Amino acid sequence: MPALEKVLCQAPVRVDLAGGWTDVAEFCADTPGQVLNLTIDRYVRAELTARPAGVTIESADYGLHLPACSPRELVFDGRLDLLKAALRRLPPAGGLALCTSSDVPPQSGLGTSAATGVAVLAALALWRGGPPLAPVALAELASSLEKDDLGIRGGKQDHYASAQGGIRFMTFHGARVASEELRLAPGVAASLESSLVLAFSGSDHDSGGIHQGVSAAWHAGDRTVRDALERLKEVARLARDCLHAGDLRGLAEAVAENWSLQQRLHHAMTTAAIDRLFAAARRAGAWSGKACGAGGGGCLAFLCEPGAAAHVRLALRDARAELIEARIEPRGVRAADDPPPAA
Repeated sequence: MPALEKVLCQAPVRVDLAGGWTDVAEFCADTPGQVLNLTIDRYVRAELTARPAGVTIESADYGLHLPACSPRELVFDGRLDLLKAALRRLPPAGGLALCTSSDVPPQSGLGTSAATGVAVLAALALWRGGPPLAPVALAELASSLEKDDLGIRGGKQDHYASAQGGIRFMTFHGARVASEELRLAPGVAASLESSLVLAFSGSDHDSGGIHQGVSAAWHAGDRTVRDALERLKEVARLARDCLHAGDLRGLAEAVAENWSLQQRLHHAMTTAAIDRLFAAARRAGAWSGKACGAGGGGCLAFLCEPGAAAHVRLALRDARAELIEARIEPRGVRAADDPPPAA
């Protein structure tokens, strides 16, 4: 039995403000993709507990519990395959129970899959007794689990966000990633935080189907999709520059354009339910908003004019959206008992 009896790691989920989709390798092979995102204090947790022998895996969110076996016997069958892939990449010595849980709904569009991979891999690295994996190594390994082991489409922004944390501007050129933490003027991050309203639309999103559709259109040379993706890269830069300047209204305008461009990528990017929530938020004073992640459901992020956030939350609650209260999380993945940084 390993010396450790329990390990608990948590990785924050992210809100993508601008440039999402341009981090997918096929869309940034010729001109670099660029994304502005931030992590919030809502987490995916991975808990490892010693057991006499074998491995059990469990997801509290999906209500799934798979019985004991060895990592070599784990078969990808659509049940907790991401956890299986992590255990096959970093097989533990001795027996353990792995359980994951999330602070946000599954299929929320907040990057929970990537946060799960990052948290599980970080916990397994500690369990094996070696040094903690560096954030970039964790992000790349978590991305590889999805792409190479499971054949899941998508980019790397989620993995880097969960591993590194904070407000970040990321550049993607094919498989290469450069991630820069934004150092904002005093008060800008607080103003952004008070302006941001998150709400779960009440329906999951089909990220795989949307990714497949956008990819097919791209490879078919669809001019609308290709032009939208190129403009999304520019909008991410505009959003970054506005945030650096403390111009939240300008940031909101960039987010509005981003949402318009997202909807050009695929017919399922929005739904009648999403449109209804957007209308309610705008009437209450929201400047702009967008669907998080691939769209088609999941969470919506709104930016509000000063003093309007409370009204927007009330309007969304009346429209039967599930509000997600959150603050910006400056830290990436960590052991759950790590102390906060000194002020």
